[in-house]
Amino acid sequence: MKQSFQDPSRGADGVSVSRVNEHPVDSSIDGEVRAALAAWMDRPDRTSDDAAPFTALGLPAFCISYVGEIVRYAPDENANRFNEALVRDFLFTDGICNLDRQEPRLFEVNSRMEALEATDLLLVLPFETATGNIAGVMVVDVSGQRGSA
Repeated sequence: MKQSFQDPSRGADGVSVSRVNEHPVDSSIDGEVRAALAAWMDRPDRTSDDAAPFTALGLPAFCISYVGEIVRYAPDENANRFNEALVRDFLFTDGICNLDRQEPRLFEVNSRMEALEATDLLLVLPFETATGNIAGVMVVDVSGQRGSA
């Protein structure tokens, strides 16, 4: 059975996405975010979905399991609602079980809602089960943290 992350109660109604590009992580985020990413990558427990390195920078994040359930929001659901809708409706419509690699990925999503255009930069970080499969992903909005510092 194909996993669908789409959830009408958390959907991106009225949003159209014109483009999704994947960028190299290191060259597209600033030094503070690179340091937070290094802390995330060096965590001793690969099953940990702790967003603390990113939330310490004031970046909104959420964790979603491989079955599409929200594990946590940081700081809260409201701060992550739009990005969650982008992930569910445009980035991973078939779920995350089919991710081809368990490494950080950075997606630039160009969207439009009515007269508002937005470009969001979403850092997607898989975390593992105890057996090394993908348990879920943490999604961090690094839109305000572009470029190298």
